Amino acid sequence: MLAFVTLRLIFFTRDNPKSGPSGVVDVEKIRNIKGPIVAILGSDDERVTPWAFQSLLPAAAKYKKRIEVHLYPNARHAFHRPNWEGHNTQAADDAWDKTMKFVSQFAK
Repeated sequence: MLAFVTLRLIFFTRDNPKSGPSGVVDVEKIRNIKGPIVAILGSDDERVTPWAFQSLLPAAAKYKKRIEVHLYPNARHAFHRPNWEGHNTQAADDAWDKTMKFVSQFAK
């Protein structure tokens, strides 16, 4: 399983009673991820982006994980979602291209 899918499953869950207020669970679980990680972030995301810089990246460094980070200026949480007030077409299109490039490099 690719790391970006694993990140969603490990760190963000709505039904986990151990989750904090933003739905984030123990970042130390990153040690169990076997492959590279890609993080697609919006600069104006008040939930995920601060967590990524305060917790995810230090944990990735601690466990010597390969992580590729893309930070989109003026992009909010879920900026890729069409028909949403925070949709950012330019960022979403670029993020999709980067994600597909990432997948093609590591999906075997």
